[in-house]
Amino acid sequence: MTPSEALEQIVREQEQIVKSETEFLYLDLKIISPIGETGNFRRSWTKYKKSRLSWKIHNSANYASILARGRRFVNGRYEGSIQWQHGLSPMLQKTSKNIERRNNAIQY
Repeated sequence: MTPSEALEQIVREQEQIVKSETEFLYLDLKIISPIGETGNFRRSWTKYKKSRLSWKIHNSANYASILARGRRFVNGRYEGSIQWQHGLSPMLQKTSKNIERRNNAIQY
């Protein structure tokens, strides 16, 4: 195998890792999303591929950024979700660790 072929193989493996971890995160986000009265937040998740190693997961609900930050005390009142007290941070940390662990396992 040439160095170029070996490098392409590594990139393909990394691409598969990022794709599968994106899918796991996307599904986890949908499952644990607060439903509220309408279910709008849960239905508003989308994902798409930006490049070989880059995906975007987005929630189009107009209050998504409030929930993503977690439950906080702002201007004398609480905002955010009790269900999502810590916001997205724990899930993003888990995904990041999974990607790092799986990348480190690639045989060069």
